[in-house]
Amino acid sequence: AGMMQTLAHREFGEYRGLSNPIKLDNQRLSTHCGPGLGEDNADIIGKELGMENLEDLASRGVIERPQVMENRLVGIQKVE
Repeated sequence: AGMMQTLAHREFGEYRGLSNPIKLDNQRLSTHCGPGLGEDNADIIGKELGMENLEDLASRGVIERPQVMENRLVGIQKVE
């Protein structure tokens, strides 16, 4: 199982990418797609920091609204 693996991206589907180089007990740590831009604002800014009016912050440009990336396949080799 070399350094390349098939990964799942929430918007682009499956692609070939680098595995996590760190191993514990001779097993590579998992690799996954992190949250999209603004996707975890409610959890982090809302719940953890106690901010209530996230829509007001987004409308003023302080934070990003969750958005879908369109055709931004930079450095991603899609599996077909």
